[in-house]
Amino acid sequence: MPKSAPSGSTVVAGLQAMVSRLAAFLRAADAAVDAWDLYSDEHTNLDGWPYDPESYDDRKAVRDHVVWRAFEPVSEEAGVLLDAAEADLERVPSLFATHADNLDLAVARRTVTANHIAVTVTDSRAEVSEPEKPRVLAQVTPRYLACGGDPRWVTAPLQKAFRWQPAHIPLSPVVRLTRRDRQAELLLSPDPDEHWWTLHHTGTTAGEKAWTMRFGARTPAEIVAAATDALTTGTADSAADPTQVLEQAGWKRSVLEHQISSPDGFVTVSRHPLGALHIEVTAHDGPWASGPAAPTAWRAYFSDRTPPHLAAAVLADMVSTEPLLRDEKEMALFLRYSVRIARERVPTHQAEYALWERVDRLAAHLTGTPLPPQPPGGSLPRRSR
Repeated sequence: MPKSAPSGSTVVAGLQAMVSRLAAFLRAADAAVDAWDLYSDEHTNLDGWPYDPESYDDRKAVRDHVVWRAFEPVSEEAGVLLDAAEADLERVPSLFATHADNLDLAVARRTVTANHIAVTVTDSRAEVSEPEKPRVLAQVTPRYLACGGDPRWVTAPLQKAFRWQPAHIPLSPVVRLTRRDRQAELLLSPDPDEHWWTLHHTGTTAGEKAWTMRFGARTPAEIVAAATDALTTGTADSAADPTQVLEQAGWKRSVLEHQISSPDGFVTVSRHPLGALHIEVTAHDGPWASGPAAPTAWRAYFSDRTPPHLAAAVLADMVSTEPLLRDEKEMALFLRYSVRIARERVPTHQAEYALWERVDRLAAHLTGTPLPPQPPGGSLPRRSR
């Protein structure tokens, strides 16, 4: 390592070469930071959240590695340069003051940066002593592109409030809930090649025909819950054509009278002359796409005997402007290109409170027991379950 110059002296062997290497480092660092800024702008949303957090962190590690490697040639000379700069500060303060501060900062950060790169290369994370930040949820619209969400929004009220019976299959991810009269059944089967949600009714001896509603994997749980809520608490009074709900919300029928589409073009609802409904929801395939395109987000199918008030409840939930709460990092990447996310985030515990308040209110509706009014400022704290 070169020896430091005596105090007050700037006569250091090879000083000019050291300064040149310092200048080369600063140019390389500026280029790396500029490249990072460009990458960050292209791979984050308006709130600064990365579309793909894992790739984003990997790219950040590459940036740090490049800067550290550029600093290596001058790292051993930093003390010499600082001594020389301090000796000349009185003579030319404006020239060296800023560089001295920057170099001192670089020296101070060198060990931390090197450790960070070593940890990144070995793919192991060092434990950070900072307190963990509380998780928050994004408010996402439109609802039909908010991804699956929490399936308990559907299953918890059926089991806790309406006492549908679970039929658990050991070591299986399938969830099956059956109504006590065994005429209705909800099946959650996480099969990527089939519908995830199936609501089936066997029909009744009074003449009601069997019917089935099926929903794809990325159907928001709240939309599926609109059907189960209508089945358990709703009245059968509804227009014969449930798509009237969409027309009232400003959706437009195509030249083919049996199709109606959302204003943004992402949703198409087709109604068969005998009454069956098909729903297809698509999304942008990239951040710069100018119109809706593949891939398909989710599909749904309602058989021709499905009660109109159930179908109308689903469509009404789809056109609702109320945002859904989602963990943005868990959303499918292509869906993030098509949704709108509010700047204000919501703590995760608020969604948990809302879930169990929903269960209590549906149970109260069943028994006719009114709940106390919600206090100002949000939901009541929940008991442990």
